[in-house]
Amino acid sequence: MENKHYFSNNEDLLSKPIEYQYTIREKTLTFQSDLGVFSKNKLDFGSHVLIQTLLQEDLSGKGLDMGCGVGAIGISILAEHKKVEMDMVDINNRALRLCRSNVVRNGLKANVFLSDGFKNIQETYDFIVSNPPIRQGKEFLFRFYEESKSHLKDGGCLYIVIRKQQGAASSFKKLQEVFGNCTVLEKKSGYWILKSA
Repeated sequence: MENKHYFSNNEDLLSKPIEYQYTIREKTLTFQSDLGVFSKNKLDFGSHVLIQTLLQEDLSGKGLDMGCGVGAIGISILAEHKKVEMDMVDINNRALRLCRSNVVRNGLKANVFLSDGFKNIQETYDFIVSNPPIRQGKEFLFRFYEESKSHLKDGGCLYIVIRKQQGAASSFKKLQEVFGNCTVLEKKSGYWILKSA
């Protein structure tokens, strides 16, 4: 399975589990990963930049980790923000199984379930976080921004990471159009962290 297919399912895929660690502040988190999931060997740099940026945000209430993969972003939020509850969703069943076990492995609790985008989601959230699958294309990405707005409570925030060379500027413009605002919270090594509320 090529990396571009991590946002789909392939139940016939071979399994080759690996484990890696990620440290935020004083905490070391442990993640099990496998073939067929995004960034299977280590935490990808974009998610790292997003997590480090979110540590500076005053997150509270209920959040959604859209396209959670093995759970690194949502689990990092839960580890640092004790008053936060998280829903974590993905279309990839293997990623969801790993995510559930990683939540338990790190002594946390989260609601982890299957959803193709927002199809299985009825709730609204205080914040939504995502390292979206850019390779799905601009149409998919822009629809995700529009649907995110309708799944946020009043005053809720969307946080995303996107590479400059993969359309960060056009995403910034689209988020301004959809939300009426967009802030660049961080730029690091070609990755932009965008926030709209």
